[in-house]
Amino acid sequence: MIKAIFFDIDGTLVSHAISDIPEGVLDAFAKMQQNGLRLFLATGRHIKEFENLPLHGYPFDGYVTQTGQICYDRDFKPIYEEPFTDSDTAILTDLFDEKKIPIVLLNIDSLYINFVNETVIKVQNSINTPVPQIGKYHGEKLFGATVFGSDEQTGYIASQLPDCKESSWHSFASDIVLKQAGKVNGIRKILEYWGIDQSETMAFCDGDNDLDMIRFAEIGIAMGNATDLIKNNSDYITTSVDEDGILNALVYFHLI
Repeated sequence: MIKAIFFDIDGTLVSHAISDIPEGVLDAFAKMQQNGLRLFLATGRHIKEFENLPLHGYPFDGYVTQTGQICYDRDFKPIYEEPFTDSDTAILTDLFDEKKIPIVLLNIDSLYINFVNETVIKVQNSINTPVPQIGKYHGEKLFGATVFGSDEQTGYIASQLPDCKESSWHSFASDIVLKQAGKVNGIRKILEYWGIDQSETMAFCDGDNDLDMIRFAEIGIAMGNATDLIKNNSDYITTSVDEDGILNALVYFHLI
């Protein structure tokens, strides 16, 4: 019996073709919540980016953000947070100040970039997200970073940080997160908070950075537009986000 469903945002819940959530999805969500199902977002995005996403203020039951490093309850109160180590923070901020590669730093409240180039603009346009504001590091705890560039450039940054790993989500962009981080790390915290078992979970995914999530869920659903890696590790493949993929899967599993 499914009690909790986790949704990736980009390419899963939100279609970049229409820059919105497909029609009928939020109505279905409301009906499921009325029937006792808990619905959660699980994303690599920072909570500040939600302001620019077409989520329509929908009241999810919780949020896994920053690839599992910060989790919130339904009222956006943090229930779990794990920052970078001091040593990795020092290395990363030195690389940030060098301004050789575009790097976004993320603290608990905001995100900012060291400089902007054509790659940054193209990547951000592809996910319908504004280019971050240029800023400076002021000694705050960091919970993540995004690096824009080739595989060699993003890999180089990750290789300099002993306690971190690279999580690619675009051919020219990767997140830098703690080695122990991952969407599943955050999902576990959400499940503990709500008293829900892993066997009672479902997840909707599309990108390679969702691999741990789709493997962890009792029922892992790949969108029709998902990568081959995600499809090959799924329990069910639905139609694409632009072909009512979420609704079709919910009907198939008799959840609506």
